[in-house]
Amino acid sequence: MNVYSIDLKVCATVYIKASSAAEALDKARKLTMRSFAIMDNDGDVPLSGLKYDDPNLPEISASPAMTIHGIWSEFEEKEAAISLAHMDVEETRR
Repeated sequence: MNVYSIDLKVCATVYIKASSAAEALDKARKLTMRSFAIMDNDGDVPLSGLKYDDPNLPEISASPAMTIHGIWSEFEEKEAAISLAHMDVEETRR
């Protein structure tokens, strides 16, 4: 069986502590168009199911509920299928 890597568009909600909406928006902009890890712990942006008034809510955290919006692009969808079409599971693990 082959393994394919497909880039998806994911829509997520991020909660940001800030003194103003402008500061929160500035922090959010720094998250865009880059790769980062969203994890339960020790990631760049931790997942948090905590309530807004919880004192343990991180400065920046992501809601665990996200929506997969679609394939990143038709071109990349075709490229991923072409570039990985002949790669088997053992080759992927290297």
